[in-house]
Amino acid sequence: MMILGLLCAALPAQAETLDIDLKIPEIHGLALKGEAGIVSLWVEDNRAAPALGRELHGKSVMPRQDVAILLRNALAGSLRTAGFRVEEVHTDKSIDLVVHITSLSYKAEDGFVTSKAILSSRVTAEVGHGDWHVNRSLGTTAEHTVPLSPNAEKIAELVNETLSDTLRIILEDEQIGAALKDKPQLSN
Repeated sequence: MMILGLLCAALPAQAETLDIDLKIPEIHGLALKGEAGIVSLWVEDNRAAPALGRELHGKSVMPRQDVAILLRNALAGSLRTAGFRVEEVHTDKSIDLVVHITSLSYKAEDGFVTSKAILSSRVTAEVGHGDWHVNRSLGTTAEHTVPLSPNAEKIAELVNETLSDTLRIILEDEQIGAALKDKPQLSN
């Protein structure tokens, strides 16, 4: 029995995770107007690891949902609201919009009465059709004062805010907007 106890004690402890629920709302009221243009949309999660970081007690912060699917759905809904037709597949008449999520992070810093949460996201967005392309590297970073030990709901709220800011940055980027709106005339 003692040997079994020693063996179990020697095994590394499994890292605890703090699972968070994410939801990215669509953005309405954009200056970008689609005028029934067709956008072929694809979002990829190219982050090195699925965890966003660690909270103050060492638990790994892990989204329950697929971040790429969430961002794609919010982008698609926002583009439809702006007047675009969104497709999953490239066609001869569509503009391709490919978004690569390169980082999404949560970092907690301990304080005396409160703590800091630093969140950041980075994406690359490629818009193009045929021989022309626009490539943009975009991102956001925000620092928040939070309770000493924020719960999963508070962390999820901050991550959702960061993803919403990322969505807005993509949709309000002048070069992306111009590429989506002022595409070259495509032959029928």
